[in-house]
Amino acid sequence: MNITDYIPTGKRNAVNLEYLKAATGKTAREVARLIREARFDGAVILTGSKGGYWQLDEADSDAIEQLEAFTRYM
Repeated sequence: MNITDYIPTGKRNAVNLEYLKAATGKTAREVARLIREARFDGAVILTGSKGGYWQLDEADSDAIEQLEAFTRYM
């Protein structure tokens, strides 16, 4: 399963953990593992303090700010 198929591009399209659990049929722990593995393989999956997961949209005018905020959050 490729978790990136379930995580949209762009912060405005962020999905929460409950959505990912329902869409994939996985537990929260399994979803977290899939996200960790995807990141290890090079996927840029961001999250923030308000929750939600999204893939970086390099066309977003604030893409650099999103990456910096994610780095601080982690």
